[in-house]
Amino acid sequence: MSTPRSRHGQTGRVQSLVVATTAMHCDENPEANRRRMASLVRAIKAESPETRLILFGELCLGWFWHGERRGRSYGDDTVESLDYHQRIAEPIPGPTTEFVGRLAQEHDVYIAFGIGERADGAPPGSKPYNAMVLVDPAGSVVAKRRQLRLACGMFQPSNELATVANVDGVRVALLICSDAQSASLRRSIRRARPLLVLHALAAPQKDALFTRAIAALFGAWVVTSNRIGGEPEPETR
Repeated sequence: MSTPRSRHGQTGRVQSLVVATTAMHCDENPEANRRRMASLVRAIKAESPETRLILFGELCLGWFWHGERRGRSYGDDTVESLDYHQRIAEPIPGPTTEFVGRLAQEHDVYIAFGIGERADGAPPGSKPYNAMVLVDPAGSVVAKRRQLRLACGMFQPSNELATVANVDGVRVALLICSDAQSASLRRSIRRARPLLVLHALAAPQKDALFTRAIAALFGAWVVTSNRIGGEPEPETR
């Protein structure tokens, strides 16, 4: 990724950043997904050693829907799905950020990924956050975003606007799926002037026209990551 022109129209060249995006088939079990993440990181770095940033999808440690009404609509707030996400949610930092931190150190790469976050001090039964984390090559969490505009009722919303970090001198913004539909967040990201937007998805399909539209709005590169495959349908009772 590189660009020949700055936001102010001055000609010149910014530092290049090699980015890899993934499409992972997510398992019900977070441990299986951690193993898949590790396998993909190893494969990407073996094939393209110059890669500096790897993007995984939204909530990539598990399924999105879980339970008998899963997938009926994005407005569903199913007891089964909520219970599942409460079970697999983790604190940040926590076991998975430590695991990914070790991967990032071993392979000298930034890694961004989606995770359900259980906030410190949250009372029992609280909904988790739909979060996105960026880990640097030293293994440290350098940015964390909580989703603002929710597409379902299984998570609690945040009030966060632009989340921006520096990756090898490139200004990078984090974006989670339907957050892109928030006008206030879009304005905030545009004001933050990132060169690259990392958009993590768990969507049934990717809307390329919408991605192009937000790239034009932000005046930035947009890299998306989704999942592949379906989640097994529950047994009929």
